[in-house]
Amino acid sequence: MDLKTFRTEWMIGRMKVGDLWTEKEHEFLFCNENGHHFYPTTPTTWWRRFTKKAGVRFIRLHDLRHTSATTLINQGIHAKIISERLGHSDIRITMDTYGHAIRAADQEAANKMDEAFYKRKNI
Repeated sequence: MDLKTFRTEWMIGRMKVGDLWTEKEHEFLFCNENGHHFYPTTPTTWWRRFTKKAGVRFIRLHDLRHTSATTLINQGIHAKIISERLGHSDIRITMDTYGHAIRAADQEAANKMDEAFYKRKNI
């Protein structure tokens, strides 16, 4: 689910609750059914439990976004698609943030091409 879809569903939930919605100043991503925020470590606790149960390596929630972007770059996904998935308003934001990873992936692609031609030359 992307953030736009999540926000739409969040707003629908908020409207359903109506006057029972207690939070008037903020729109918390992690909140209970009446809009009150969770204790700051609660999402991390949930995430840690999930990763342990799923048998995957724990990384901080903050790092998930960067891990996703870098993984997609290393898989050869075009930066424009990654930019859209991250919700960047402009591909330049993606390029500025992840340019180092894109350059590394490009270098790896160049190395693979060299290997392909080098092997053919020696056959």
